[in-house]
Amino acid sequence: MKKFRNISRRVLALLLATATLSLFGCQNDEPAEDGDTVEYKVTVKDADGNPITSGAVAVFYDGETQVGMQVCDESGTATKTLDAGSYTVELQFTSGDAYYYGGAHTVTADAPEAEFTLYQKPTTQSVIYVPETVTDELGLSSTTTTETTVYDIGEGLTYVEVTPGERTYFLFTPTRGGQYAFSVADGEGCVFAYYGNPSYIRTEPAKEIVDGVSTVNIENKSVTGDESGTISLVMAVDSETATGCIVSIERLGEPEWNVSQEEWIIYETTAELTQCVVPEGTELVDFDLTASYNLVYNSEDGYYHLDSADGKLVYAYLTADTSFVDCFQTILDEGTVRAYFYDDNGNFLKKEAYGTCLKEYFEYVDGDYGVYPLTADLAYIIQSYGNHTGWWDPDSYGFMIDVDGLNQDSAWLFMCCYAE
Repeated sequence: MKKFRNISRRVLALLLATATLSLFGCQNDEPAEDGDTVEYKVTVKDADGNPITSGAVAVFYDGETQVGMQVCDESGTATKTLDAGSYTVELQFTSGDAYYYGGAHTVTADAPEAEFTLYQKPTTQSVIYVPETVTDELGLSSTTTTETTVYDIGEGLTYVEVTPGERTYFLFTPTRGGQYAFSVADGEGCVFAYYGNPSYIRTEPAKEIVDGVSTVNIENKSVTGDESGTISLVMAVDSETATGCIVSIERLGEPEWNVSQEEWIIYETTAELTQCVVPEGTELVDFDLTASYNLVYNSEDGYYHLDSADGKLVYAYLTADTSFVDCFQTILDEGTVRAYFYDDNGNFLKKEAYGTCLKEYFEYVDGDYGVYPLTADLAYIIQSYGNHTGWWDPDSYGFMIDVDGLNQDSAWLFMCCYAE
């Protein structure tokens, strides 16, 4: 096969070290003459420089005639004694077409050693559904999916066959978490990139390609420990003219830390809950969010009151909507109620989930008003979740309280009311 020409510096260094002829020459002081025999030596290694310990066979040709064959030993070496001369050496594999190498080498009596570098070739197949834009006879476009059989590729350097002028897809299933770099190590006019996962394949690369390299962070929790990944990444090679190229999947190191890797702290209910019944004739009044209020916690009943421990009872809206946002029950049904915490320097502290606690409260709310007396739990959850979502921060995407003269200290009370 024709060797590729445009080679990255890393692979070029590897090829110069391992894929060129080793010009050691004969050990004799005098050059070999007609009638002499020479021991020819072939070494076969993988792309990382490790010997191929089995399955490789060196075949020697004199022109078109095969004159010798030798199986490589456990050190990846094959030696063959032949008449002094020039021979072409090719490789065959007892395991079939599992490897790719750049092409035949030539050995001579004066340079009797050759070294081959092998690249793995994908052997197993998977099925993915590739998005495809189709245009009907009226010129209207729509997107459909096409069942496509693709080869699975792994870490390291892999030779893949591609179709000139088209995108050729592959599947990478990591067996360990880490930071991975995807690139073309050798292949003129080829670009190798990450396009999503089998359930959502993008039409454009899912990660930016910088200097020909696309980098992806794969968390440890996304990969099982039994040599089978829990996620698979769809890769693709765009080829201009090449029919094959060597792609590189390199693990750069451990996964980057991400807050998503931290475990959620499940906030547990601290109050002793009882059925809430708002006294008949009670008027529930929303707080004026431009004013200041003094809330006092009564340790005997476990609730907040206005101005004193036996003042007007404060309630929290739980299953009834407020004037600004849906109730907690709706929010929880449609998503999550949880918060992230950072210190003043932006360092991560913890993350808490409040769904379990709120569900307990939902069972005891007043059925007519949808409220429960404001406990330490509810005050904490409203303030924590509100700060996290930015409910009362006008510079946040979650801003809800568009009130002129908003008092930031009272803003969280928009989820509360008091008994008049």
